[in-house]
Amino acid sequence: MAILGENGSGKSSLFGAIRWLLTGENPNFGVKADNISQYAKDGEPAYATLEFEHNGHIAVVTRHLLPEKEQSTLLVDGKEIGRGDKNVTAGIEKLLGVDAKFISRFIIVAQTEIFSFIDDNQTDTDKFFQRLFNTAKADKCQDVIGKGVAKITIPEIVRTSSELASDRDEQLRAAEDLRDQISKLPQPENIVANIQTEQAVIKQWETRERVANELSKIEEQLVRQQQQLETLTADGKQYEDDLTALTNAANGQEAAHAAARVALGHWESYKSIAKAKEQLQ
Repeated sequence: MAILGENGSGKSSLFGAIRWLLTGENPNFGVKADNISQYAKDGEPAYATLEFEHNGHIAVVTRHLLPEKEQSTLLVDGKEIGRGDKNVTAGIEKLLGVDAKFISRFIIVAQTEIFSFIDDNQTDTDKFFQRLFNTAKADKCQDVIGKGVAKITIPEIVRTSSELASDRDEQLRAAEDLRDQISKLPQPENIVANIQTEQAVIKQWETRERVANELSKIEEQLVRQQQQLETLTADGKQYEDDLTALTNAANGQEAAHAAARVALGHWESYKSIAKAKEQLQ
C-alpha cells in the first residue's frame, strides 16, 4: 500500500499513526508527545484507532497519547487480546507472526527508507524477506533439490539420456504396430456389406426353419394316415376270411347261422372302416 498526496496533505502524519499503532514507536511524536498541540487542543484526548484484517481475523488496535492514563487496547474478532502498550505490541507481533522491528523495517517503510535495506547485511535481508513472504518451505525445497542435482554425475546424465532415447524408440515402434493393426481392420463400407449379407442369410435361415417345421407336421400326418390304412387293410382281410367261413358254414346248420351272425357283425364294421377310409383319401 502507498500513501499518495500533495506536500502538506498529511501523508507523514497518517503514515506515522499507522506505524505507531502497529509498533508503539513513532519518532514524530517523541516519547513525551511534546508537540501534541498540533494534533489536539489542551485537555482534549489524543488517540488513534486502526482496524485491519489478517488471515481471516479482524483486529482493532487503539493507542492513546493523551490523557496518559488511558491504556492502549487490542481486540481480535471482538475479544480483547492485550491492554497496555507492551501487551498490545506483543499481541500484534503474535498475530502477524513478526516483531515490531520487522514491521518498521519492511512493512511500514518511510519514503526515505524504501531502498535502505539494500545496504543491510545480505543474510539479515534474506531472513527478513523469507519471513515477509513465508518462503521457508520453498527455500528448503530448493535446497533439497539443489543437493540432489549436485549428486547427479555426468555418467548418470548420459545413462538417463540413453534410457529416454530407448523409451522413445520403443514408443515409436508401438505406435507403428498400432497403425499397422488399424490398417488391417475392415473398412466401413465392407463392414456394411458384410452386415447386409449376414441379414440376408439370417432371413433365408428363418425361412428354411419355417419350411422344415411345416414338412415335419406333414410327415406326422402321413404316418398317422399310414397307420389307419394298415388298420383298414387288416380289417378287409378279416372280412374276406369271414365271408369264406360264412360260405362254408352255409352248408351246415347251426354253424352256418352262427357264422352268418359273425359275418354280419364284421360286415358292419367293415362298412364303417371303408367309409372312414374314403374320408381319409
